[in-house]
Amino acid sequence: MGETSLMSKRETKGKLVFLEALRIIACYFVIFNHTGILGFFLFGEKPYGSFLFWLYLCISIFCKMSVPLFFAMSGALLLAREQEPLSVLWKKRILKTAVTLVFFSLLYYLIEVYQGDQPLDISLFLGKLYSDKWSSALWFLYAYIAFLVCLPFLRSLVKSLETKHFIYLFGVALFCNSIRPVAEYLLFDGAYALNSHLRLSWLSESIVLYPCLGYFLHHRLDIQRCGKSIIFLWVANIVSIVLVAYTTYRQILATGTCTQSANQAFHSCFVMVNCVTLFLSAKYVFSKIKLARWVEKIIVGLGGCTFGVYLIHMLFLYDVPIFSKLWSWLLWELKLNTMLGTCVFCFIVMLVCCGITWVLKKIPVVKRLVGG
Repeated sequence: MGETSLMSKRETKGKLVFLEALRIIACYFVIFNHTGILGFFLFGEKPYGSFLFWLYLCISIFCKMSVPLFFAMSGALLLAREQEPLSVLWKKRILKTAVTLVFFSLLYYLIEVYQGDQPLDISLFLGKLYSDKWSSALWFLYAYIAFLVCLPFLRSLVKSLETKHFIYLFGVALFCNSIRPVAEYLLFDGAYALNSHLRLSWLSESIVLYPCLGYFLHHRLDIQRCGKSIIFLWVANIVSIVLVAYTTYRQILATGTCTQSANQAFHSCFVMVNCVTLFLSAKYVFSKIKLARWVEKIIVGLGGCTFGVYLIHMLFLYDVPIFSKLWSWLLWELKLNTMLGTCVFCFIVMLVCCGITWVLKKIPVVKRLVGG
């Protein structure tokens, strides 16, 4: 079947509603991923092996699908298009993203200067902009620029691959990125690892694997024939998350440490399974249900603000005092369960950032930066 006939008909002003819904889900978990010991790493504060330890650890692993899912959606939308002149690619896409990176890096840097955490030094700013990042969330823009640079190659690649070659690609990636590292640790406790020359490291790169995955899921699969497969995928997804949780637990017991820097080694091992499950589930559900027009408009509106939310949410998590007080109020005054309170807080931050992004998109110059 042709690509057009396989694409969802649920569109609002040229937007695929299921993709906008996925953007909202992924964006929410990007925010949650930055909540530290009050959310993302809350499992580390619980007794090892307790019910809450396992529950919060599985939530922490689940949320790692957010950025790979964004890359998959980019692949679904961009890789099917015709090749554009390199001058257009660099001016329209790469330069715009680079300007966005510089602008928001400068914003985060100036906030640190204002707070007294950094001196006002342009060479310091440019040095860290080049070699590191000025906010933990901004690493995605560096990776996205790299993806855009590779866009002409990836477009040619996916259009030339047969379905069996896609399946082979994802099968190899699943073994290299998922099964191998977990099996190595469970069998050898980290004492042995596959020779680095055999690891096919390029398959681990998000800018290659997940855009190809998104293209394949959106343009090569007939979603109407995936109903039963989605049930199987959810079972496989849950099993893989539990397996990663157990591997992380084993690592914690073996090392005697439980920190954010030391105990995320396996979090993303089976993230590809999670991405496939969520992508196909959303596409299948939205192909079967008929939403009211106003609901579709809300989903599309919120989805269109997610790039702006990604850019500014760290400010509201940690730099705006009234939001820090709100977070504390939810947890210590309202006495909500810590995980529940943090999830509610992430929802509030997302809504506020959506509102601010909606306003910014009305400003002629700024809207080009936050519009995605």
